Amino acid sequence: MVEVHNGLLVNIKKKAAIEKKIDEWIDRLNMLYQQVEEWLRDIPNLKVEVERINVLQREEKMMKDYNIKPRYIQNLKIKTEKDYIAFYPVALWVLGADGRVDVDTKDRHLILLDVRQKGRTNSDWKITGVKDQKILVPFNKDFLLDLLDDIS
Repeated sequence: MVEVHNGLLVNIKKKAAIEKKIDEWIDRLNMLYQQVEEWLRDIPNLKVEVERINVLQREEKMMKDYNIKPRYIQNLKIKTEKDYIAFYPVALWVLGADGRVDVDTKDRHLILLDVRQKGRTNSDWKITGVKDQKILVPFNKDFLLDLLDDIS
């Protein structure tokens, strides 16, 4: 089946697969944020404010090509007395990864990538700096604690 979009034929099956991929992306982001929030709850006497903010997803080329409208996704912001850590989903279609989330503080910019293997359902989040993207380290509770220490 095909439909016409901007004078081009669009494959309905491919469009449905892309929409499903976006649904999975939103689910994976929610699971990532839930995990971060759980790690924060495990830290005794931690004084942070956690906020999820609905934003309109960036319209990526694949979405434009198949006439798929952007959806609302969430940013996650962790506020301390002095600083913040903000998670901003940037792109789903990323070379070498299955999604990218930028992680910012006042002084740092990091890139969080889901490098899960094709066909796997569980995310495999790795984080890297902007200057040296060849080094990927696991994004885990210890990394989050180090990042919190850096901004406190």
